[in-house]
Amino acid sequence: MENKLSARKITVVASLALFLSLQNLFAQDITANSVADILKNIGSDRTITIGAGKYDFSQGSEESGEFFAYEEVYNGKELVISNVKNLTIRGEGIGKTELVTLPTYGNVIVFKNCVNITIENLTAGHGPKGECVGGVFKFDNTSVMNLKNLDLYGSGINGLQGENSHGLTAEMVTIRECTYNLMQFTRCSSLNFKYCSFKDTQEFDLVDLNGCEMVYFNNCTFTNNSNPKDCIMESKLFKIGGSPIYLNSCTISENRVCYLATYKRDLILKNTKLSKNKFHKREYEK
Repeated sequence: MENKLSARKITVVASLALFLSLQNLFAQDITANSVADILKNIGSDRTITIGAGKYDFSQGSEESGEFFAYEEVYNGKELVISNVKNLTIRGEGIGKTELVTLPTYGNVIVFKNCVNITIENLTAGHGPKGECVGGVFKFDNTSVMNLKNLDLYGSGINGLQGENSHGLTAEMVTIRECTYNLMQFTRCSSLNFKYCSFKDTQEFDLVDLNGCEMVYFNNCTFTNNSNPKDCIMESKLFKIGGSPIYLNSCTISENRVCYLATYKRDLILKNTKLSKNKFHKREYEK
């Protein structure tokens, strides 16, 4: 019964993604070359192409609009985009278009109650180096998220975060140099990562999945990630509090972690290579 329900969810999400992709054919095309340009054009059924350069969303923190607002965090404000559908944010390429924020407790962008969000061809992360509690992109109660050709970096707490969100496809996305986690998802489903790189991140549970299902990694690499040697937090490379996750044709190498995962049954490995990893305690906790 559980497999049938999962298959049904996959079909529903896939059908919704196809329907929305057809709607994108009629999206309005907009070019933006400043933070003000980006903010004033946030809305549904449109593609915002951002020119080369670095865009600090902290500079727009006094602005508000129908579909966005800046919400208070401990040491500043973060940009929250809400209630939009069929929105594409596209850069000119990794290393050419860069989105940043300065408040260390703020995410670069939060998407809330949105449908069919696409982000592609850009770099995004926290401007200042050091300890951070905010991440890069966060999805809250959002469906159908398409991420492609992205470089997401710390010192943000994590590269991707989601809660009650469904239908994420990440292709050729790098998450690197975060201070706490690579990603953190709670009560999410249908998360698909393809040809992604997860590296150079340290501290707590690195892939943190709580109450999630239908999570797949295909042709991905996990390299040079670490937990503290004292293992006080019993941290893992994969913390899985839900259905097993699937890794197909992946490489897990040169990580220094307390455990690979809690239970061996949490990871379904197919054609996946583990090499030169250091487990401070052992491969599986239990």
